[in-house]
Amino acid sequence: MVYVYEHKIQDIATKLFEKAYFEFKNIGINIKRIRTDNKTEYVYNHRSNYPHRKSEFTKAVNKKGVVH
Repeated sequence: MVYVYEHKIQDIATKLFEKAYFEFKNIGINIKRIRTDNKTEYVYNHRSNYPHRKSEFTKAVNKKGVVH
């Protein structure tokens, strides 16, 4: 199953991931890894001057035990 969204904001991308995560979990599918195109909504922490820090999206994904 594939979810495709074109939102460019980390908060929205994070919420959509969490929605998909719980939808998959409810049907018995555990997500182990997620792949993205590594654009700013997924990797750049726009609230920090240190781009090497994890983005809010990556933190949310990792919190669920999923590798990004």
